[in-house]
Amino acid sequence: MTRPKLAAPPGACDCHMHVYEDRYPLVPQAVFKPPHAPLEDYLVVQKTLGLSRAVLVQPNGYGFDNRCMLEALARLSESARAIAIVDPDATDAELDRLTRAGVRGIRYHLLPGGMLPLETLETMAARVAGFGWHVQMQLDGRDLAQYEKVFARLPVPLVIDHNDTFNSSGPAYGGACPGSNRPIWQHLRRSAVQEPGRQRLPPVRRLA
Repeated sequence: MTRPKLAAPPGACDCHMHVYEDRYPLVPQAVFKPPHAPLEDYLVVQKTLGLSRAVLVQPNGYGFDNRCMLEALARLSESARAIAIVDPDATDAELDRLTRAGVRGIRYHLLPGGMLPLETLETMAARVAGFGWHVQMQLDGRDLAQYEKVFARLPVPLVIDHNDTFNSSGPAYGGACPGSNRPIWQHLRRSAVQEPGRQRLPPVRRLA
């Protein structure tokens, strides 16, 4: 990997990264077999890019088993925070444990392979609010309008995950749903911008 010509500023953060270890089993509903991508490999990338902080995101392939992510989080210590996928039956003690480990958000994935159904969103958002978490949401952006009322009621910040599922020329791309000027999310993560070229969305050059 070549070091980029543009130097990252001090404290630059990778806002979305995954760690995959072959020794951790995938859930049956996993939609693909990820490559072995341990933290050691990522640390080389991080150093080359000049990044010093990171947000680890629990992959859908591991479901509610956050062990791989938490192991990497512990090694990164104070330089990282994480997003977990949490079973709705998890106790408050478990949420507290995850918070103390560095978790600051719960991930929802309204696409094939997702673990948490939309019906649990408001209940879980209310539960994690007391721990200072946010909701990280991945969905097909063209469906955003149908979720507007639910998202607007959430008591925590909403982060839109993977802009690759958004059509940059569509009505939902600006943060407000059709017919509304009120933004319903606080952050949009520009991660995996290469993905639209493999879907029925605009090519990557339109998102670069």
